[in-house]
Amino acid sequence: LTDNPWDGAKFLTTEGTYEFEIPADGILTGTIFGFGDNSPFAENWDPYPDGGQLFDIQPDGDNLFLYCLDADNIPNILAGYTNVGQWVEPGLTAEQYGSNTSALPENLQDAGSIALPQFDNCIYDGPTGESVTQENIREFMITPENWRCQNGLRIVLDLSSSATMSGSWVTWTVTILVLAVSVPMWL
Repeated sequence: LTDNPWDGAKFLTTEGTYEFEIPADGILTGTIFGFGDNSPFAENWDPYPDGGQLFDIQPDGDNLFLYCLDADNIPNILAGYTNVGQWVEPGLTAEQYGSNTSALPENLQDAGSIALPQFDNCIYDGPTGESVTQENIREFMITPENWRCQNGLRIVLDLSSSATMSGSWVTWTVTILVLAVSVPMWL
């Protein structure tokens, strides 16, 4: 999981990356988990040493990418998220991308990405749980109407059930990561 920008050919290393170790028994499809102390699998996250600098989601919008590395250490990008309104063109410099914009990887042009308007807080509020299939979760996750967004109050997640997710308006950071780490369930 990274907040580094994609320049059209590679991830820049101006921000940071975390790696997630999948538990030995796996994770059931539809399981909701996030990033942080109150999340199931919190102990499975570690900073990725080759991932850049500081993983720091920006309050004025940012991008997140979920990816796996193949045997040749090349990223297989699974999902992309931005809440700065739109993706920007590829081929810019690190300074032009700054700390909160990115190009959209080509393999995510048709499916696997969402661009939401800039809000301080966004939470996925679409279908979850056992009724969600691999065939329909991707469409649910990229549908803007399945997201609640607002400025001001932060979101506190209740992850007490692995089949459902609820949130109250009180941490932007955790919320977005719930999207990113729940995305592999559509694989």
